[in-house]
Amino acid sequence: MEAAPQALAAPTCARTLTADVVALDQVYTYNRLGSYNPTGMMYALREDVEAISTSKPIGPGNARLRVSKRPRPLALRANVGDCLKVTFTNWLAPTRSAIPSPSQSQPGPSRAGGSTTISFLQKALPTWVLNLTYDPVQSLLNNKAVGGRWFFPGEEVEFEDDHRNDSPATRHASLHIQGLQYVTMAADGANVGFNGSSLVAPGNSIAQTWYADHEGTFFFYSMGASFGGQGDGGSTVQGLFGAVNVEPAGSKWYRSKVSNAVLKAVTTGNNPDGTPLINYELVDATGRPHLAILDSSYRIRHGDLEAIITGYRSTVMGTDTSKSQGHFRELTAIYHDEIKAVQAFDELEWNPTFHSVRDGFGINYGVAGLGAELLANRAQIGPTKDCVTCEYEEFFLESWANGDPAMNVEKDASGKAVQALYPDDPSNVHHSYLGDPVRIRNIHAGPAETHVFHLHAHQWKFSPSVNDSNYLDSQTIGPASAFTYDINFGGSGNRNLTAGDSIHHCHLYPHFAQGMWALWRVHDVFEAGTKDRMLPDAEISGGTPNPAVIPIPSRGMPPMPTYAATVVSTPSGNVTRPAFPGFPFYVAGMPGRRAPQAPLDIEYDGGLPRHIVTRAVGPVTYGNSGRFDVDPSALNIKLLPQNGTAMEQAAMSFHAGTFPNSAAAVTVHGDAVKSYPAYTATGASTRFLINGRAPVAGAPFADPCPAGVPTRNYRAAYLQVAVQNVNRAGWHDPQGRLMVLNEDVADTQDGKRAPEPFFFRAQSNDCINFYATNLIPAHLEPDDFQIYTPTDVIGQHIHLVKFDVTASDGAGNGWNYEDGTLSSDTVADRIHLANAAGGAFAADGNVSETGVRTTLTIPMGPHPRISRAPTTAQTTVQRWWADGLGTSASGKHHALETVFTHDHFGPSSHQQHGFYGALIVEEPGSKWVDPRTGAVMGSRVADGGPTSWRANIVTANPANSFREFALAFADYVPYYDECGKPVNPPNYTEEKLPIAVGFRPTPMPEAISAADPGAMTINFYNEPIPLRISERVSCSDRTQYTDWRGDMANVFRSDVHGDPYTPLLEGYAGDKVRIRLIQGAEEEQHSFSLHGNKWLKEMYDPNSGYYNAQAIGISEHFEFDLSDGLPQITGPYETADYMYMSASSGDLWNGMWGIMRTYKRKQVGLRSLSDVALLAADRRPKLQYNAKVSERVPYPPVVLEELPAEAGLVQMTEQDETVQKSYEVDDLGKELAPRTVEHLMADREAMLKIDPDIVLKYEEAGWFGIKPILTDSCPRGAKVRTYKVSAIDAKNWLPNQRLTYNDEYDIYDPDAIIFAQDAHLSDLKAGKRRPEPLILRARAGECVQVTLTNRLPSTELPKTPIWAHHSAITENFNVNQVRMSNQVSLHPQLVNYDVNTDDGATVGLNAVQTVRPGKTRVYRWFAGEFKSSPKGSPFPLGKVTGMEFGIVNLRNMADVINHGMHGAIGALIIEPATAAWATDSGTEAQARVTYTLPDGKQETFREFVNLFQDDLGLQTDNDRFWDYDLNSQRALRNTAGIDDSQDTGQKGFNYRTEPLWARLGVPPHTPPEDINNFDLRDILSSAVYGDPATPIFTANAGEPLRWRFGHPSGHSRQHAISLHGAEWRRNPWASGALSRAMGPNALSPVIATQGGASVMQSYNIIPEYGAGGAYAVPGDYLYRDHASFLWSGGGLWGVYRVK
Repeated sequence: MEAAPQALAAPTCARTLTADVVALDQVYTYNRLGSYNPTGMMYALREDVEAISTSKPIGPGNARLRVSKRPRPLALRANVGDCLKVTFTNWLAPTRSAIPSPSQSQPGPSRAGGSTTISFLQKALPTWVLNLTYDPVQSLLNNKAVGGRWFFPGEEVEFEDDHRNDSPATRHASLHIQGLQYVTMAADGANVGFNGSSLVAPGNSIAQTWYADHEGTFFFYSMGASFGGQGDGGSTVQGLFGAVNVEPAGSKWYRSKVSNAVLKAVTTGNNPDGTPLINYELVDATGRPHLAILDSSYRIRHGDLEAIITGYRSTVMGTDTSKSQGHFRELTAIYHDEIKAVQAFDELEWNPTFHSVRDGFGINYGVAGLGAELLANRAQIGPTKDCVTCEYEEFFLESWANGDPAMNVEKDASGKAVQALYPDDPSNVHHSYLGDPVRIRNIHAGPAETHVFHLHAHQWKFSPSVNDSNYLDSQTIGPASAFTYDINFGGSGNRNLTAGDSIHHCHLYPHFAQGMWALWRVHDVFEAGTKDRMLPDAEISGGTPNPAVIPIPSRGMPPMPTYAATVVSTPSGNVTRPAFPGFPFYVAGMPGRRAPQAPLDIEYDGGLPRHIVTRAVGPVTYGNSGRFDVDPSALNIKLLPQNGTAMEQAAMSFHAGTFPNSAAAVTVHGDAVKSYPAYTATGASTRFLINGRAPVAGAPFADPCPAGVPTRNYRAAYLQVAVQNVNRAGWHDPQGRLMVLNEDVADTQDGKRAPEPFFFRAQSNDCINFYATNLIPAHLEPDDFQIYTPTDVIGQHIHLVKFDVTASDGAGNGWNYEDGTLSSDTVADRIHLANAAGGAFAADGNVSETGVRTTLTIPMGPHPRISRAPTTAQTTVQRWWADGLGTSASGKHHALETVFTHDHFGPSSHQQHGFYGALIVEEPGSKWVDPRTGAVMGSRVADGGPTSWRANIVTANPANSFREFALAFADYVPYYDECGKPVNPPNYTEEKLPIAVGFRPTPMPEAISAADPGAMTINFYNEPIPLRISERVSCSDRTQYTDWRGDMANVFRSDVHGDPYTPLLEGYAGDKVRIRLIQGAEEEQHSFSLHGNKWLKEMYDPNSGYYNAQAIGISEHFEFDLSDGLPQITGPYETADYMYMSASSGDLWNGMWGIMRTYKRKQVGLRSLSDVALLAADRRPKLQYNAKVSERVPYPPVVLEELPAEAGLVQMTEQDETVQKSYEVDDLGKELAPRTVEHLMADREAMLKIDPDIVLKYEEAGWFGIKPILTDSCPRGAKVRTYKVSAIDAKNWLPNQRLTYNDEYDIYDPDAIIFAQDAHLSDLKAGKRRPEPLILRARAGECVQVTLTNRLPSTELPKTPIWAHHSAITENFNVNQVRMSNQVSLHPQLVNYDVNTDDGATVGLNAVQTVRPGKTRVYRWFAGEFKSSPKGSPFPLGKVTGMEFGIVNLRNMADVINHGMHGAIGALIIEPATAAWATDSGTEAQARVTYTLPDGKQETFREFVNLFQDDLGLQTDNDRFWDYDLNSQRALRNTAGIDDSQDTGQKGFNYRTEPLWARLGVPPHTPPEDINNFDLRDILSSAVYGDPATPIFTANAGEPLRWRFGHPSGHSRQHAISLHGAEWRRNPWASGALSRAMGPNALSPVIATQGGASVMQSYNIIPEYGAGGAYAVPGDYLYRDHASFLWSGGGLWGVYRVK
């Protein structure tokens, strides 16, 4: 069946813009301490590049960025409808030896100008460099580098050559834009398949043209050196990347921040108040515009990352919470990881302790890592050299201490910094004015990791054009992904107009601590870049630059700064304005020191008022308790007024609107504020808006709470307690760190209240005063995971709610205050040390050491709030507004929902110990009730409690009430096992097979956890698979059970092992349920799934599509509204158990799974049959509190309150006309036999010992045995589509007794298990059909009947040792030690079924659903929604709705450790309801599908199905790829350069792989640095290497196309799906179709890479314009995973061929 191409005319360009772009070698320096990239590469506009040597022609090897311009990624721009024509020239040096040296490439302005004394501050020799001789253990033990190589002064040439040889040998380059439409194949910028190459040799050029059809930001990079080297990132890791920002049609673009000289050049006069009049179109003497980015001939003249976008009439972005104002300030932030860096301190490289805090992750070529700042402080160099309270993580984000992040500076001959460079772009700080609309363009350049972008104090909608979209301030972003964050409620300063510094960063703490952060500074006065605006600095006497911030032409400018009372002329007349220098100059800080706490912040000071530590007096001792312990003998402390200094009070007055001529005003979003008279830069009179509310505790400058909103007070304490018995083996954390309410302190300390994440609630629109008391010690003791760590202050950084960013951010960021609560230890210590110096200097309004000394006194007891607290336990206050977001289209109140909260001063150190939680914002008028006792929560006056992770939410309309469960994922949790040994400490190493992974004998604790240590948890508990299937025979060894307890098919059965220790979610059939999910710690990404349920991607948006898996990273929040209720129960224990989990096999191994249990009968505290089964099975049950006996007991009889009678769904019965009894049918739909379920007692004898009366009663009633299924999973009348499927093994069914993944390179799996349709078995066995994953299809609304036959041997299955493994939580017991089950199953997602009969998994107390060898089982699934009606419905009938789900993963749950990695995976494609399809010969993965459109016309689309595999254990007979060192034999080693169990194993698509190491003829464990030595320009060329083994997908140019990507099983490492020449709507479901059918959705964002793709997730990708794009360009297009190691070493790439 051939598809007709779409009748689409090629677009016509509204304008053709031009840009002359070059690629060049360019050294760039990351920060003021001197780390730098010695062999960097970048794109630049040709006119921004100069010759290094003026005596030679500019060109390859003789080019550098203008010395006065800071190296930054290039940003190009176009408007929607424009064509972008780039002349790309490659000026990279032709050979490595010709790469310019750092002194040539980045000499600095002074040295370039002839200075012999001032030079660029970069790391100087001696410098240590890693090589193969490096021994990390001996380096740690000897406290010096052992191995590696030192380069000493005089060896500069050798040092530079060493780095040149680490640069890519491939010197061809290109410009490939991900997502714009190709006009010709030359636009590909690559060399793929049989295309002609569009790579460019050094010295050559190419012209390329793209069409920009959608707003957004699009990533560009080079496909020349596409892998190899640092992070396997090729030229990307060197910096060869940029952005194309596509703006609204009709936009004009201007530069946003410039130098004072440029501002002067465009200033034509002044407004009466002193603000400038600006001509935005002026040009310089060469004709280059000063501000305009595009000149009059449509040539791009500036490549700034930040811009003013204005002049457009419409934009696709905008919602009720982000109304378009016709302009915005654009901030482009390109994240990049695995950076190439010479570290500022060599110890960051050679000492494995500090690898986790080196400079490793960047934004826009800037990096500000913790390690360099920490070591500089202890070495007493740099701006914090005199700061003795700069202890550890708490100071590294503070500009008061360190200066702004990622500055470049010049030094004098002594090495001291003397000036900061680049006055227009001095640091990683974005700038805007209060109230400016802002869009952030965020790209992840890669090459390797997934990140979570988080922005403080501001939010955006996930889909920026959709009113009912999720409201976010954290978002996962994968390599090559690109997002626009349209900042809501006016942009800069949010709806409460808060000036100050808002940090954005990757929330994964090792990435954050390694430098991936920047600031967004919202200014409240005009910034002209003049000397009076230089920021204070403890090292550079003149301060550091504040750039001139160009105003948006039509917006009112803020006032000019004043430093004394000044007469100012305004549109309202002359006024005398008090001194108001603007942020940050009114903050009472001292450069080189930590910032003070905010005015009004301290409720109870513990004897230490608000203050600054100015300096140490007398000797300071270092290292008493640990290397980073600092013990001064005395401290000079300057006290500060609690109500603020005079300057702070003036600033409060300004923002409160009490300066002269203020007036009431209303924002465009309807918020009441105040304003001052102002002018625009074009001279018009207008108003400048400010917060307008009086200062209040927790919000001195920007009170978030409007007048009249309800107030809710919470009082919480921060505790350190031992968290015990988190699983059945007794694992524990000796230094657990928690948040609890004040009244829960004693019970938590005494073990009467089980530790849990801190979940607390408020109603939407509440104003919340949060009082925190810190009882946690001032340091973490050293252990096997982390070194001694000071933690003297703890903050409460909360997301989403509105707050004053300077004072309630729970952090110390930029020039803001330290918003934290000091440890009681620290308070007592500082009191003692101040008195030792003669007393503290009294508060007199100054910040210097002035005034009389006063003795400080520790208060007498008891503590005023917490009886057990020391009297030095300080209490501080924060103030938040849980603002409502309006009403959704369906009439629901849109609340903030789940609001993550955590500390921001030491998160890398103690968040994994449990210090996290969430504020849950409920709809107005609701109350929350304890589901076990019925007690109303939130009723305790003393502290706002009680609270819990679970509650019944009783809404104002009782019919909307629901059960709420709040879950928190966590990883890196530093547990110790029952033998007292650390669980998976960071000293692991490879061992010979079959062990694969073990531990060094030497502990190797880290500065912060980064080496993937510890365990994983859900709400502090876990249920690891190895603890269920094996027993410990010594403290170092385990053995798998030989009985049914050791069978992986039974691992999730509660009647065999007991319930998991993870939270049990309980409800009744028909209940509405809402699950709230956060990730509290620490670095890994996870994928939540819940059997038998689905939910909308965005809870309030009915068109957002239904999903059954959700990727999550730390700090993200998700809500899963299971409002379909919980269906009929047919199981053996009158329960239905739904498995929830983090879906990757490694996370399941770690115990990240649990059960949601539905009861058929009301639970009133009486023992049930299920209780007996659980008590009989569980050898070490979890102890739970039983109110009847007032103690903790195993499996206490359940008491569960019901929801209000009006809430939930009516229970369907077999009498309902939509319900049918369950029969197996033949291909014609004829009933063959009734389907049955077995009511089975797993261990009758053990149950009789527990309670014979109950057991015998059920036996006498005939309860046990084979029972008919009375209610089918499919509704009556649904058409049945039948499939017969078998599970087969490679040894008995496939040619050569193997599943071959690559014929050319002899890569195969001898232990493979696959599913196949029975009709294909004979061809598979005869070698006439190539194996591929099981792919089934059905129409929406059909009943899918799958008859699964297990044809595996009944004997033990063979298992060859492999290198894929999981984290080593159980020593010497990992994948290779787990016996493979010979049972099988098929578990689907999304479709409707009964979990007791058709889940394809045996979970909890459900009926057994796996299939034994030689047996057959019938599964029935409905392709749509089949549910009962809500209570009170006039016609309470079952509702039947067919749904076009697209791709549905099929997973074998009979052995989640072994089967998936050996190929037992599949997919079910739910096509449109009217679809007919024809598959290509020999494959189910390619088809053409015809269906009827809503307008009655027919359309045929080409369909590609591609399943990820990423945990494979593959072998090879090709001895070129063998390893002889670790007993590998034929087992392929893991790709070199990976550092995480989630990266182990080989990768593939559809049982095929094409690793690039194989194309090069080297083994997989070849270091990426060696790969860098190859010329890689032809690596993807089919003309040179032949077509890849991965599927070659084919389509006709112009035909509609749908890609189906699935990932049924595997590792948690997230994938990023990139398709060359394509862009698509992220949401494929049709607008207005209520997520039932796919089709056009103009409100969906357009993307060109789908990041965050992980296990049990699936994606339906519908490229705009079909195959070949808008211009129907034929050729070979690359599809790939964009994560570096996955696509190159993993072989996750292929070709789709457009004919």
